[in-house]
Amino acid sequence: MKKILYIYGLGSSTDSDTRKMLDEILSPHGFTVISVAYNQKLPKIGIAELNAAIEREKPIAVIASSLGGFFAMNLAAMVPVILINPCLKPSVEMPKLGEDGEAFRAIERSLFNSYKDCEFPVNHLEKMYGFFGTHDELFSYKDEFSKLFPAYDFDGGHRPTKENLRHMMPEILKKLPK
Repeated sequence: MKKILYIYGLGSSTDSDTRKMLDEILSPHGFTVISVAYNQKLPKIGIAELNAAIEREKPIAVIASSLGGFFAMNLAAMVPVILINPCLKPSVEMPKLGEDGEAFRAIERSLFNSYKDCEFPVNHLEKMYGFFGTHDELFSYKDEFSKLFPAYDFDGGHRPTKENLRHMMPEILKKLPK
């Protein structure tokens, strides 16, 4: 089976419901969805841990949600990256949850400065896609994201349900290497 690395969001874990649902939905298509623990509070360390996991596990793609999407956008991996309700500005969103977001500010600036003079679609990964819940109760960065990358809507909230993921699956499968 081909591996897909799932990067979970703030406060979640390697055993998240989303990872389990993705694994269940993708396994009949020949994929297994794995996840690794990473440091969510110190982004430089978390990015390094995730890059090491990609080197070690050799996934053919990354799927990430919420804060995990921010980390995925900063990876050096040359694999497709599929984001679900990505948090593009943790320095803004984390304080709303009582967390310190300051450690993310410099990485945010660097990330967006690397894209600001580029034309759509662009990124160092060349294959980045975002799915955005039309009823996301936490935040939406679809407008900013869609200026640079392909973006798709799904009829759901911040945490996708199994039904939401099933509806996204035809488009996700198109993005995955055969």
